Amino acid sequence: MGRRDAATRAAEEDALNIQNRDAKIASTLDGLPSASTEAMLANPKFQQLVRQRSTLGWILAAIMVVVYFGLIALVAFDKPLVGQPVGAGPASLGIVLGVAVILTAVVLVGIYVAVANTRFDKMSDELTREVL
Repeated sequence: MGRRDAATRAAEEDALNIQNRDAKIASTLDGLPSASTEAMLANPKFQQLVRQRSTLGWILAAIMVVVYFGLIALVAFDKPLVGQPVGAGPASLGIVLGVAVILTAVVLVGIYVAVANTRFDKMSDELTREVL
């Protein structure tokens, strides 16, 4: 019985080692670009799509950074202005500006989504049809 258990364990270990080896080989092959991937990457329309998406992303990010750090600078350098009450309630200008920063972020995300769902999706669909 002992020899058979040892032989069974050895066979199971061998099978497991073969499965692990095959999985490593498959994952290595998955990492290699296919012909359609290479065609897509070389396509000028794809490069234009990447460039436009990147440009829009950086512009919107820069706007958000300016708005956010503008508020921080205002708080740091002109506290009396930020502390002024707005209207008859307890809200100060700082609260209003903080809400404006949050709303700006929401609007910028909306702009990106709108452009992505119209222009970028259209470009991506055309490119996919062309390459595949």
